[in-house]
Amino acid sequence: MALSRGCNLECVDDYQAGDEVIEFVGPVKIILVDPPKDAYRRRVLGAAWITLAHMFMGASVMTMLYYSLSYRTASIPNALHVFMFTVAFQLFMPSAILCHNKLNGAATHMTIADRTFHHTFLQLCSLGCLVVGFIAVLLTDYFAITVHSVLGMIACVLAVINIIPGFIVNGMLKLWVDEDRMEYTVFQVTQVHKVIGVLCFVASSGCFITGLLTDTFVLWVPIRDMSTISIIFCCYYTFVVIYKPLRHLQIL
Repeated sequence: MALSRGCNLECVDDYQAGDEVIEFVGPVKIILVDPPKDAYRRRVLGAAWITLAHMFMGASVMTMLYYSLSYRTASIPNALHVFMFTVAFQLFMPSAILCHNKLNGAATHMTIADRTFHHTFLQLCSLGCLVVGFIAVLLTDYFAITVHSVLGMIACVLAVINIIPGFIVNGMLKLWVDEDRMEYTVFQVTQVHKVIGVLCFVASSGCFITGLLTDTFVLWVPIRDMSTISIIFCCYYTFVVIYKPLRHLQIL
């Protein structure tokens, strides 16, 4: 429980550990607030989780880079399909979502507007990679309806659909909604944007995991456990990325 007491500047010498709020009474009223230690520890732990998630993302992307380089020259479309979709869905997209997390290192000192710009920029990078990866799929000589391909198509469709509420929130509502209803409408559209974004990223992670279970990848890795470790990495950073949006949606 926070302890609050009023004093002049001389009583600062009497400050004791555990006093979370000190109020200085004088010509100018100054209030110092010491955040609860438990809350600070939770923030430190959350920042550590996010840092670890970034490391696992990088490991997953580099693994797919080395795997895509194993394709022969004649299979360049297959290599692009693997690498570009991985970069889009497992690097740019989760990094964009984490831009709105205050515990994320890159977003710690940003304003809300700067975080939104950062989020939009990374999502556009993700969409660019998706376009290249989709073209590569069209150029491949083999395509089958599998769990992997279905999850990939779902993720792509949701990513494109989510552009609509994303750009609506970023300014187009001013043209359509009265000012007195603006705040409520922005909140509702933002919730829709979050739901679609979470579903899109979960579908993309499912697509990534099923790709790690394919025979070609399992035969490529020198140790079968590498596939299992990559799956664990993906599950971990997927949970870390979607945790805050789910909390805001009151699901967690």
